[in-house]
Amino acid sequence: MAEFPDIPTLAQLGHKQNLLGVWSAFFAPAGVPAEVSKTLIAALEKVMKDPAVALKLANLGMVADYVPPDRLMAEIRGEHRSMEQIAKRAGLIK
Repeated sequence: MAEFPDIPTLAQLGHKQNLLGVWSAFFAPAGVPAEVSKTLIAALEKVMKDPAVALKLANLGMVADYVPPDRLMAEIRGEHRSMEQIAKRAGLIK
C-alpha cells in the first residue's frame, strides 16, 4: 500500500500464503446472456480503473483493484480451500 512503503509484504517476509483479505465483487445470476455479461464486465473494469474512483475509494480506506472474472473465481476457490483446511484442522468439519 502506498501509505506504508516501508512495511514489507508477507511474501517479502518469507511467508508462503497471505492472510485472507476483505474484498467486494459484483455478481450476476446464473444464466445471464453472454452479451449482457460482457457489457457489465467492460463497464466495471472501466469504472474500477478510473483514477477518480480509485481516489474516492482510497479516501474510504479501500484499494481499487480490478480483477477479471476468471482470476476472481480462482481467488475465491483458493480462499475456500484455505478456510476448509483451517476448519478441518480445528475439528469444525470432517
